Amino acid sequence: MVTAGRAAEELAAAADWRDPDAELPIDERPAALVELGAAVGVHTEDVGLDGPDLVDAYADILTAAAACSGGTVVVEDIAFTEQEDEDASGDWLLTFTRNGQPMSWTIDDHDEYLDTLSIFESINDLRPPGDVQRRFHRLSTSPGADQVYVLASDAQLAVITGELGLSLLA
Repeated sequence: MVTAGRAAEELAAAADWRDPDAELPIDERPAALVELGAAVGVHTEDVGLDGPDLVDAYADILTAAAACSGGTVVVEDIAFTEQEDEDASGDWLLTFTRNGQPMSWTIDDHDEYLDTLSIFESINDLRPPGDVQRRFHRLSTSPGADQVYVLASDAQLAVITGELGLSLLA
């Protein structure tokens, strides 16, 4: 999930603002996985009105999820457009390519908030093709905290839940 070199870099950087020998509080561990590039953070506060901030937030989620694959998933051609269908009023279409294959997610309009349900339902579209071992799992986080998704196999989840003390959101 994370190379030893990457973990060492982050630990060295963290030494500037925290005791490197102190145990990381449980509620900070999901965010630490995001910082290490081993998980995807989904912002739950407002990200800006239907403009560039919202588009950038979805693009950041797509690219972060792809990065969790270690380079086996490439996301490009990201576009965010309002659906023209009368029955889909208020819905948006997030389109992109995954390894050259066209993909799309229907996004409900929540003004300046991300559609976290659509993300939850669709994020596994970004798991590495042919990888039956790993998929995205949502970690339980503190109320009001960003949602965190980790790309992990069952064996990796055992470490995350056992050794890191984190739990999954059912």
